[in-house]
Amino acid sequence: MTSFDAVFDIALWKFRDRDLVDYADEDRETIMTRYLLPAASHAAAVTGDPTFDIDMVEQTFKGDLTNEQIDIVATGMAYEWYSRKVLNSETIRNRLSNKDYSNHSPGTLLEAMVKLRAQLKSDLDTKLIEYSFRKGDVSTWRAQ
Repeated sequence: MTSFDAVFDIALWKFRDRDLVDYADEDRETIMTRYLLPAASHAAAVTGDPTFDIDMVEQTFKGDLTNEQIDIVATGMAYEWYSRKVLNSETIRNRLSNKDYSNHSPGTLLEAMVKLRAQLKSDLDTKLIEYSFRKGDVSTWRAQ
């Protein structure tokens, strides 16, 4: 069984949220688990692979994830993390000074963030499709 921590380590390299370092370990794990749950659920739903099923009590996946599967879930976590950032316009205002915020169109910044989010989603979908295709068991494929 693959621990959540093994996936968290890879996911943190994908989205590098420096604020997470400031949290207590328990709080950081709670936050990371909130990103992991929809990512693992999406991977399980698309691929039909029971390896992506999770055990919340043990904080593990029910199977042993390969490096490719860990990367898929970590990419899904990055997508979830970035989606949260895009959907929070206050983040944009907090990252810019008042002068910067008034000199740069918030719409332009938001558009760039939405495009990056769409690219992350496309990358995730590509990884899931490639994984499912290589797995070769068409009977487990599910429509999105």
